[in-house]
Amino acid sequence: MRDIKFRGKRVDNGEWVYGYFYNDNMIGCNIFQTKPHLAAILVDPSTVGQYTGRFDKNNKEVYEGDIVAFEVWHGGVEHIIAEAEAEKQGKKINWIRPHVILFNKYGSFCMKPVEFIDDETWYGYQIPDADRIEIIGNIWDNPELLKEGNV
Repeated sequence: MRDIKFRGKRVDNGEWVYGYFYNDNMIGCNIFQTKPHLAAILVDPSTVGQYTGRFDKNNKEVYEGDIVAFEVWHGGVEHIIAEAEAEKQGKKINWIRPHVILFNKYGSFCMKPVEFIDDETWYGYQIPDADRIEIIGNIWDNPELLKEGNV
C-alpha cells in the first residue's frame, strides 16, 4: 500500500515538516508531524507537496516540487552526431538536465524539464526508476535551478 503523506514549510520558522494532511483554510494548512510526537503544525500552503511513492538513487523520498537531475537520452543518430560534433570542438554535451516533479492535470505524478514547467499542453514524463534520478533541490529553496543550464 502506498504511503500518502505530505511536506510543507512551517509558517513560523520556514523549516520543512513531513506528515499527513490534516486541514486547510485561507491562512494555511495543518500537517500532522509524525516524529517525535503528533502535533498539528501550520505550514505555508503554497509549499505543500505530496509524496510520489518514489525514491531517488540516494534512497530519498521524491515529493512534488522536487528538482531532479535526469540523464536525457536522445538516442539514435542525432545523439551520435551531437556527441561527435561536440568532441570535434573539444566540448562535452551535458545530457543531464533538471526536471521538476509535478502532479499534472491528467491526475498523475510526472516530471518536466524546467523549460516546459509552465506548458499546460504537455503532461510530462513518467518518473523513471530510482537509479536514473537524483534530487538536487526543490522549487522553493533552489529557484536558481529552474534556469536552463544550471545542472
